[in-house]
Amino acid sequence: MNDYSSTSLRESAYPPGKDMAGSLFLWANPQFIRKGGRSGSGNFKSVIGISYLELPLNIRYGMRTPTGGRWTAGFGPYVAYAIGGSTKTTINGQSTKADLFTNGGYNRFDAGLTFGADYWLPSGLYVGLTYDLGLTNLLSRSGVSTKNRSISLNVGYSIRKLAALGKKK
Repeated sequence: MNDYSSTSLRESAYPPGKDMAGSLFLWANPQFIRKGGRSGSGNFKSVIGISYLELPLNIRYGMRTPTGGRWTAGFGPYVAYAIGGSTKTTINGQSTKADLFTNGGYNRFDAGLTFGADYWLPSGLYVGLTYDLGLTNLLSRSGVSTKNRSISLNVGYSIRKLAALGKKK
């Protein structure tokens, strides 16, 4: 399944007051994330979207750059719980919508591995790339297997830096 969008509650990856030049650390990154996919050919099209509360727990390595920025990279498990999801199927121009968990036989729980890297500018702005490898079968029907696979591009700003800006005023 492809990642549609991701909204992250990321805070700075570094503990306060600790110089992270060449350090390993544990990073929990709770987030709301929407995953989904599209398939079809000819007169048949299907679109699936699932909203998750996801908690990746990564072992990360952080390294400062000469310009004051920071690179981080890491991996670890993630667990997620679907708070909503639907499918829209179109056959010969006729569309129907259905809830994935009531009518579609989907499980709400997802788990897997996540891999990612971020670059943090000294200003607190960051950009990152993450790959999620789902290991849980999302379908409760026997004989059919569907797993999440997603790549996400994340752009954000450190909550810690925003709070510091607010205190200066």
